[in-house]
Amino acid sequence: MSAKKLSPEQIERLKDIEKQLNDLKRRSDERLALLENLSVNKLYCN
Repeated sequence: MSAKKLSPEQIERLKDIEKQLNDLKRRSDERLALLENLSVNKLYCN
C-alpha cells in the first residue's frame, strides 16, 4: 500500500481541526474543574 500525499489545503484543514479539538479539550477540562469545585463547595457548605 502506498502512502497518499496530502495537498497543502488538506494539511491546513488538518491543522485547523487539531486547533478546534485542542480548544474543545481545554473547554471540557475547564468545565470539569468547575464541576469539581461546585461539588466540593456543595459538600462543605451544606
